[in-house]
Amino acid sequence: MAKKILAEFRLMAVVGLLLIPIGLLGWMFVNKSYNDIRFARQELVGTNYLRALIPIYAKLIDSETPTQEQIRAFEIARERFDTVLDVVQLASSVENAIQGRVINFITAKQMAKTLISQVGDKANLILDPDLDSYYLMDAGLLNLPELMAITSELTEVTASRANVIDPMRNSQRQNFLVGMINQKMESLNSAMFKAFSGNLDGSLRHQLADGFKDFKIATNHFLMNTSPVGTSKLNTKISPAEVYENHRTYTAQTLVFSKLTFAQLDHLLGARISGFITQLVYSITLCAVLTLAAVALAISILGRLLTRMDDKIIYLAHHDSMTRLKNRGAFSAEMITTMEAAKITGEKIALHLIDMDNFKNVNDTLGHQIGDGVLKCLAERLLKSTRPADLVGRLGGDEFVVLQRYVASEEAATAFANRLVKAIREPMTVNDQVIRTTISIGTAICPNHASTSETMMAYADMALYSAKAAGRDQTSIFTADLEAEVQQRRRVEEEVRRAVAEDRFTLNFQAQYNSDGVKLRGFEALLRLRSTTGQFIPPTVFIPVAEQLGLIEQIGTWVLNEACLVASNWPKEISLAVNLSPLQFSGGSVTAIIATALKNSGLDAKRLQVEITEGILMENTDAVLEELMAIRALGVSIVMDDFGTGYSSLGYLWRFPFDKIKIDRSFIRALEDDQVGAQNILRTIVSLGHSLQMTVTAEGVETLAQADFMNGLNCDEIQGFLYGKPVPQEDLSAIILSSFKKSNGLDKKFAKAKLTTKLKKNASVR
Repeated sequence: MAKKILAEFRLMAVVGLLLIPIGLLGWMFVNKSYNDIRFARQELVGTNYLRALIPIYAKLIDSETPTQEQIRAFEIARERFDTVLDVVQLASSVENAIQGRVINFITAKQMAKTLISQVGDKANLILDPDLDSYYLMDAGLLNLPELMAITSELTEVTASRANVIDPMRNSQRQNFLVGMINQKMESLNSAMFKAFSGNLDGSLRHQLADGFKDFKIATNHFLMNTSPVGTSKLNTKISPAEVYENHRTYTAQTLVFSKLTFAQLDHLLGARISGFITQLVYSITLCAVLTLAAVALAISILGRLLTRMDDKIIYLAHHDSMTRLKNRGAFSAEMITTMEAAKITGEKIALHLIDMDNFKNVNDTLGHQIGDGVLKCLAERLLKSTRPADLVGRLGGDEFVVLQRYVASEEAATAFANRLVKAIREPMTVNDQVIRTTISIGTAICPNHASTSETMMAYADMALYSAKAAGRDQTSIFTADLEAEVQQRRRVEEEVRRAVAEDRFTLNFQAQYNSDGVKLRGFEALLRLRSTTGQFIPPTVFIPVAEQLGLIEQIGTWVLNEACLVASNWPKEISLAVNLSPLQFSGGSVTAIIATALKNSGLDAKRLQVEITEGILMENTDAVLEELMAIRALGVSIVMDDFGTGYSSLGYLWRFPFDKIKIDRSFIRALEDDQVGAQNILRTIVSLGHSLQMTVTAEGVETLAQADFMNGLNCDEIQGFLYGKPVPQEDLSAIILSSFKKSNGLDKKFAKAKLTTKLKKNASVR
């Protein structure tokens, strides 16, 4: 059977080899023509959209309201092209701005500039450097908005020069902007030269050359009559009216050049699309002929081949193609049959769920070819370590399963699982590579633990999770305690979901003092969750669950908004610290969330501190650092929490300038056990933080000895149970008042006054 199938495949291969070069050539023509048409049409859409947008942008740059004709042109472009280019939301914002519903030209022109960039991206502008349209788009569409912005800034600087306190600095800014304009003009000149050197016909080249020549003359005239270059002309008298009039003249010439560029692009893109359509028709015809020929030659061969492949198809449908073990579907079906028979005979069956430990490292370090070899070797060892009556299967990836028949007891099942672990532990040789790997096994027994295949698989999975949590390279058998752990987790998940839906989270606040424990510096907001039974669920329990459920970003947003609202009522010198989860950075919107919380609460950004752990920086470091810089640009302070517990805390201190580091509480506790070692470490951390101009906070301070030692090191802040536990919002007023009295010596005055009153009262009684 196999030889006959092989012969048919060889015949098919001969036919295929004859047709492949021709068919591939035809397909390439069709595909290229189709893509060329699609890209050219997308370019045409983009240029027509920008035709309406750039005049709007020119008006907004000069803080002028666009004309009704320009607005109508933009509305027409939106109706035609918004959904095609997927820029609906931003385009709506721009239209609101130009219609007067947003009275903020700075915001409006920034939105318009962003929209120009997005249209360029969505429309595949500057697609093919071998075509003239590439250089025209580069010169006339994408660089012109930037040049408009630069010339507008130069106009503003020049017109206001007489009112500037520091005319020397203003002149330097003028010179810088003039340099930028000259650089941009050199870039435009280069692009236009390349466009002229391409396939532009004579009339197009002549029109475009004249238009660009006029544009360069206008640019030079603008520079000569707008900004004196060099310190020797600082006192040149140029009235603002003359400057603005000169800029309006220049802008008008810029738009003329832009319109001319659009006209040439329309001509070029239209001609390209027509040529591509003709090419596509020929390509489709060629492919159709070749396809019919291929079908006619292959039908008879396929007919004979399919009739001989039934056995092969059935085998592949029930077995894993790599290891030749039973696949998931076949294993599950046979497991159900075996368990049904066992219910009648009273036989005990053990299900061993097997997972390779750290298999991803094998693939990542040695390659998938070695990884596949390891999987095959593991399958062979499992087959050798089991009896013919046992069933071995592969569920997928690095997950395997063994159904052990005729199990005498739980001890026998455990001993069997341990033999499998030992067998896999022996080194493997794959492609001359010696590989050492281990497995973890979770076991469930029927009928001791379960009577259905679904429950057996679920219980074995729980046991496997336990084996991995215990350190891997070992076995674990299902117990009722494991089920209780799963049920407990489900209850926590339900509490978290309900708390989000019903707004049942609360905040506590823990005080942070100067190292002498007198002056209150701020509070750290700490999230709390009370269950429906009235008991508090520890944050170490419910926060990981919230992260796995994908709810932490929503919860974190609530914490920021609520904490900022509470802190807005505190004295201005008291700061607020809020912890951020690593997952809050995955969406890339944490900066906007912080900005919204500050705006809604009215809290000064300088009073807010966001605390992060090193874990945030372990993955996608550049993106996270960029987000942190954006947060810092708001005026918010960045704090590295739990400093000293990560693998590379020192490395991140110089990559990102943190404002504060918080010494992990484990170092403070170590003062009780290892006086000398802990003292040296704490002394080093405080010295390091101060050398980098960072505030240093010690958290977890619970004794006077710990506080005195940190005060002696000139640690900036102290936080811990010694000075106060986390308390609800309603208890904060008393803490703030008490700190105010202590820091101003009022508590001693009040005590003395009270004593004097008491003595006078006693004297009068006598």
